[in-house]
Formats: sequence, C-alpha cells, structure tokens
Amino acid sequence: GMNTLAGASLPLGMTTVTWTATDANGNFDECTVTYTVTDNDAPIANCTPALTVVLDGDGQVVIPVSAIDLNSTDNCGILTSYQISLDGVTFTDEVTVGCDDLAGVTVTLQVIDDNSNSSTCTTPVTVLDNTVPQISCPGNFYVDNDPAVCTAEVTDIAPTYVYDNCTPTVSFDIVGATVASG
Repeated sequence: GMNTLAGASLPLGMTTVTWTATDANGNFDECTVTYTVTDNDAPIANCTPALTVVLDGDGQVVIPVSAIDLNSTDNCGILTSYQISLDGVTFTDEVTVGCDDLAGVTVTLQVIDDNSNSSTCTTPVTVLDNTVPQISCPGNFYVDNDPAVCTAEVTDIAPTYVYDNCTPTVSFDIVGATVASG
C-alpha cells in the first residue's frame, strides 16, 4: 500500500518531505515535496463591551489600548499589533478624548497577527465631565444714580475669575429693586 501523510500536522512555513521507495535488493529512489503552510485566518479582536471615562481638570482623558482590548486572540497565538482609533483610519497605542466628545465616541481596536492578518471591533465610550466650574465675583459696588433718573447704568461688572475644564456658559440674574437676567 501507499504510505501517506494522512493526519500529519505540519507547522506554519515550509516543510520538506522526502519520499523514498526501496525494493528488497536495496535499490531506491527519492523525491521531495515542499509543503508551505500559511496562516490566512484573521485574529479575533475582542473589545470591552462599553467604557465610561471622566475628563480630568484639563478637559481630557487618555484611553490606552489596554482599556479597550479584552483578550484578543489568534489561531497561531501571536498578535504583533494592538492599536486603537477614534476615526477607524489612524491607529495608535492610545487616544485622547476631550470636551468636544461629551456626546460619546466609538473607539475601534485593530489587532494584527505576525502574518499581517487583521481584525477589528468597537467599544462605545461614554465621556463624562464631573468637574464643577469655579466662579469668583468682585466685591459689592456702590454707585450714584444717573442724573435726572432713579437708576444707574453700570458697565464692566463681571466675574473676576471663571474656570472649568470645559468652556462654561456664564449667565447672570439681577435681583433687588430691578429684576432682569441675561
């Protein structure tokens, strides 16, 4: 009967098999066949199902790839690249989100194996701003009424300090003898 390689498991790469036919008198002939096994299977990108991040005092937060990757795998066991992106085009080791991202973002993870097969997945990211704005007012003002009227037109009254990690909206209410807002 013919001997075969049925059931043989060959590793990735090139493997040379030499076949030899020998008769009872010791005569023989050989031939060789090179088998090349390639990895064409994409890795499996596994993403964190959802992520919530909180902006820092500068209105930013850095998201590392480790916050998005949830044990991605490859059938051959070797992943050479783990990178993330906010636009699905430019991939890096980390992304930065800020005040413009308070509506939320989607981070794409791309994993690549050592045979250049790639796979992606996405994680929705909720971006929170928990920093309370700070405002300081000037001291009380005392002004005389304008001539011939019982009011005083005031200008240049404004907070002396306004800060927030994201640009705050500043408004005012006038309470007292006159009521107004703006």
